[in-house]
Amino acid sequence: MNKEITLFMLLIMTLIFSNAVNGCIKINEQTKIWVYMHPVKCLDNAWEQDWVNISGLTGEESFKGYKEYLDKTGEKKIIIDYYAKIGITVYDYTSEKVSDVVCEACECQRGDRVSLLIPYSNSSNMKQLGYNTTKIQN
Repeated sequence: MNKEITLFMLLIMTLIFSNAVNGCIKINEQTKIWVYMHPVKCLDNAWEQDWVNISGLTGEESFKGYKEYLDKTGEKKIIIDYYAKIGITVYDYTSEKVSDVVCEACECQRGDRVSLLIPYSNSSNMKQLGYNTTKIQN
């Protein structure tokens, strides 16, 4: 009887372990991950600051100039191009409204959430840039 219980327990443990291993995601060079952040106002996001530095505009002129650039180019392309410039491939971009209530100060969030699909190998770099990670995609 003890031998049957031991074999049964061993079988159960083997099934549990094999399902746990099969449920794991294998990380490789093709693995991608979604990262997200909540952009702030007043051209204080990295891609906006990059444009301001390149444009040479200051004060109110920088806001007007960036708005024209944004309207012409679109935020998706601006962000993808900015991260490509610093060596991070962005495979996809989404922006979704998350709040109607925002304050007017420059350090306040805009009320949206920007998500980027990037190589998993760049996730630690993006965390250092203020992004959070969400889901892994193979």
